[in-house]
Amino acid sequence: MSGILILTAVELEARVLARRLDHAHSEHERLLEHAVAASDLERRRVARDLHDGVIQDLAGVGYTLESVELQLAPDSPRLQQVLRRAAGVVQADVRALRQTMTDLHPADLTEVGLASAINDLVEPARAAGLNPLSSCEEGFCASCAAKRIKGKIVLAKNDIYTPDDLANNWILTCQGHCFGPEVEITYDVV
Repeated sequence: MSGILILTAVELEARVLARRLDHAHSEHERLLEHAVAASDLERRRVARDLHDGVIQDLAGVGYTLESVELQLAPDSPRLQQVLRRAAGVVQADVRALRQTMTDLHPADLTEVGLASAINDLVEPARAAGLNPLSSCEEGFCASCAAKRIKGKIVLAKNDIYTPDDLANNWILTCQGHCFGPEVEITYDVV
């Protein structure tokens, strides 16, 4: 009889330990999921800050350097070369930062789905009171789309617009290089 009591006590203790172990394992899993989610949020924040801050600033500096180079007198080849080289360095840095941004938070469409990925792209623009164009809703990042009113703008890269769109003065401000003394654009188009 005492053997049965001992076995029952051991079995009861084993069940208690098993429950504690299950609880500790569940708590570990919960904390791990929380840490991964917090890490993902921080990577998203850093990537967004890169895109909305330093990348935009550097791109603007690059465009300014190119514009100044075009306005220099033809008899300033050395200064033009210095400006061209500086613009090239800025463009290379922008490309490197964009790659870093993508590395920090790549779009994983298989995990989050296309609709969620698109929403992640356009939500900051909406939060700022802008109305992203419909191409954003179709999976292309065109939240910076605008129309050229006057001046010359050349797109460095264009994966969105057709020749007709370009003929109708559609531009992507993140890819537009301004040429000439004055350029005017508008975001007030739908």
